[in-house]
Amino acid sequence: MNPFDEYAWANRGDMLLSKGRLDEAERSFERQIEIAPLRPWAYRSLGTLRMGQLRFREARELLERATSTDPSHAWTWLQLAWVSIQDGRAEEGRAAASKARTLDTSPHVQLAAATTIAQGPYVAEAGAWAEAVLPSLVARLDGLAPDKMAVWDVTFAAMLAESWRLRGTASLEAGRLEEAERFLGPAWDWSFLPEAAVALARLRETQGRKEEGHRILARGAAVPGWPNNPALKALQKAVPDPTRRESLIEGGKADLLKGRTRTLSGPPAGAVALDVLLFVDARGRLAKVTSVTPAGEKTLARLRPRLTGLDLGLAWADGPGHPHVRRGAIGCSSASPCALVLDLPPGPTFPAAP
Repeated sequence: MNPFDEYAWANRGDMLLSKGRLDEAERSFERQIEIAPLRPWAYRSLGTLRMGQLRFREARELLERATSTDPSHAWTWLQLAWVSIQDGRAEEGRAAASKARTLDTSPHVQLAAATTIAQGPYVAEAGAWAEAVLPSLVARLDGLAPDKMAVWDVTFAAMLAESWRLRGTASLEAGRLEEAERFLGPAWDWSFLPEAAVALARLRETQGRKEEGHRILARGAAVPGWPNNPALKALQKAVPDPTRRESLIEGGKADLLKGRTRTLSGPPAGAVALDVLLFVDARGRLAKVTSVTPAGEKTLARLRPRLTGLDLGLAWADGPGHPHVRRGAIGCSSASPCALVLDLPPGPTFPAAP
């Protein structure tokens, strides 16, 4: 490797960072900065590493260098906004998020900015920013038909649920409980965002339904694949007794699967497990199903006649119906019927550069 090639050091750092070799990645990014101190991406990359290490002050200083070198990159401003809020500089974080919104009017950046400032003392403003995104998201989803849905539409549906969460949380903070119910209920019911579980549980506690709120937190805590789960943290605070808490979480796991499994008659010979995308129409029925892997398409072709039109019970709980896309899995064996299990889709957390 050419020791003076900034791109080589950048690529090496990104590769090491993806493998979790942080010390080596750090040295690569530092070397890149030495070679090309006016390039913004070196500061951005090292700042992202510092964010992951929770070294917020250093991350903020690096991202400030990146934005001063290239002030036109909206996602760098969003990262700066997030880390500034974590570093106790809420007003600077809000200003950085506002700058990102000015630079990029796409719903992705607009909603990410709202999600970011909601972590500071700007819940009402975050709700207003999220509400401003809703028309574009609804228009996108209203224009879908089963033959036009694609994998990317999972993102837009998740963004719609996140917008509902932010809007509902703002209503809750303002004491408008009926309005909060209208947004937070569907946000949790569709997306299974742990953050939505936390907000809905707070609403239930405000309504004097504390035990129901604990059960909602337990379901949020049971959502798989969610590091630093905020619902789990909230449940630990709300229910200090570990035995009681574990019992609630076990019940939460059962609740998540309840009603999410559909049995299909007549399994194909041999065992098979397929990761699939489910294209759901506005009535909650399965309009189309595709395999995530090409190898699964052959087996899936034999199952499609039993799948098309299957009622998944996924009609929208509130407001107009929208087609949407869900992940799922189909498991079959020669000894038992096939089972379709609806997956729990992830939602956005803090913004990271795409």
